[in-house]
Amino acid sequence: MVAIVIIMLVIMTFAPQVKSGILAPVLSPNVSLRQSNSSSQKILLIEPKTKENGISFNLTSKETGTLLIGYLGVSLPKAIGNPSICPSSRGDTCFEYGDFARLKISEESDDCSRLEWTSHFANRLEDCFNLLPGHHWYGGGETLLQEWPIEKEPRVETPTVAGDYLDRQGGPYGGLVENYWLISTGVSLQVLEPTPLYISWRSRDGHKDKVCFVALDEAPYLRSENLTLSYRVCIGQNIKDAHQRTLDKQRLPKPTDLPDEKMMVEPFWSTWAQYKTNVSQEIVLDYARRVATEGFNRSSHIEIDDHWETCYGEAVFDPTKFPNPKSTTKSTVFEIYMGISKYYHV
Repeated sequence: MVAIVIIMLVIMTFAPQVKSGILAPVLSPNVSLRQSNSSSQKILLIEPKTKENGISFNLTSKETGTLLIGYLGVSLPKAIGNPSICPSSRGDTCFEYGDFARLKISEESDDCSRLEWTSHFANRLEDCFNLLPGHHWYGGGETLLQEWPIEKEPRVETPTVAGDYLDRQGGPYGGLVENYWLISTGVSLQVLEPTPLYISWRSRDGHKDKVCFVALDEAPYLRSENLTLSYRVCIGQNIKDAHQRTLDKQRLPKPTDLPDEKMMVEPFWSTWAQYKTNVSQEIVLDYARRVATEGFNRSSHIEIDDHWETCYGEAVFDPTKFPNPKSTTKSTVFEIYMGISKYYHV
């Protein structure tokens, strides 16, 4: 069994309290790593830094050494001082910086911990993790120049939202974005809602060898009363096992059904090839008739690619171009699909 033990190094003025449970923290100024007889034990060391007022993060394995190292609370202003233990954490590990910000570390399961910052006053919350030699990162989203592992190519701080990667103003991502990363050491990291996530790696002075996860209270995200940076860190025996555990425990959504087999084995026809943005109900029906009369009745579907909406993202047919959208689907033997901004298909 893979297990995480959270150890919190804090100078306490009262007797240490040891709770039951694999993820329970040990509150002690002197911590022994001999907390479990499990040969596969992983230990998460959480230590407040009194000089910088942030919190160090060190996830290690008894067999393989360091799995993930980071620094939490990078953007916290020094004026708020050092953290204290939350007066009531209900079994969680919890730090607070007065009424400015709070970090809660929750035990979700034997192999996962959830870390969540909340603040009513901050407009930026940031945690950074070291890009160590031989530790490789995978995941995130589809980009025009897809580097694997992803840490090879520096990236400036960017919101993790879908876009058009052919448009230089549209950000680096295409239509597929998942706030989920796998590390070759057997660690997975999944950023959770409602985090308004920005991410960077190897991009700034002092951050050249780091990947940084930032909750930023600005566009393209909606402003919120309380800013949240929330993510889940899980471990496995190796990278494959870490990913399989994520899927088995449904921490990532799974498809509920198989896609239409016709979309896999039969051709489909896109209006973009011939008409680009000049589409209309009449053009789509004529296009479908031509496909059928040319002998391609065994096709999957017709895709209306671009500019069928009044404006991008509205998801409503332009009434001038498509005065009666329902009749379009009823007047052809093909199913009709549309491209929706930011560029995925339904």
